[in-house]
Amino acid sequence: MVYESLISVAEKYKLQMAQAWFEEVKKNTYLTTYNSLSDPQLLERGKILFENFLKWLLTGADNEEIREYFTGLGKERCLEGFPMSEVNYALYLEKKVLWNFIAFKDPTQKKLTPTDVIEFTSVISGYFDMGEFFIIRAYSKTFAEKLIEAGKFSETELKEFLNGMLIKEAETGLPENLYMETLDLSSFLNRE
Repeated sequence: MVYESLISVAEKYKLQMAQAWFEEVKKNTYLTTYNSLSDPQLLERGKILFENFLKWLLTGADNEEIREYFTGLGKERCLEGFPMSEVNYALYLEKKVLWNFIAFKDPTQKKLTPTDVIEFTSVISGYFDMGEFFIIRAYSKTFAEKLIEAGKFSETELKEFLNGMLIKEAETGLPENLYMETLDLSSFLNRE
């Protein structure tokens, strides 16, 4: 029921959610880089955010979808010169808008059990938390590559400056079991 309800909300309200996200960004004085975009550009970014969420749900909440989309987003925003904190806050606003639409627009919310509420929270939090992870990872990697390409720092200076944050990750890679899994409450519920 959780995925079906999320898909229903995402399909039915994706344009309205994009508009609500756009309005949240426009009234926020912190998001100066986002607000430097034209209104059509900013609204389009909002549409893409919610379309990707829907795509993720329709593909069975595929972890690879999260990785590909948010890695690309992190790299793109770094190359565009967006501060990472703005990117993270804009993603927070997307999550806030989604929760508002789920809470106030979706009629199935009145029928949710406590278990359903936990599953909703798990699915949405998993998507956005892993999204943040991949944004930060890609943004940081792109930032480090830009520093290296600039040629203004020695390798020793870069290692000190970056404090090994990217060097260690490059050496160890990304573990396969890092991807989120939706909370499965069935094992707890079946204990009774």
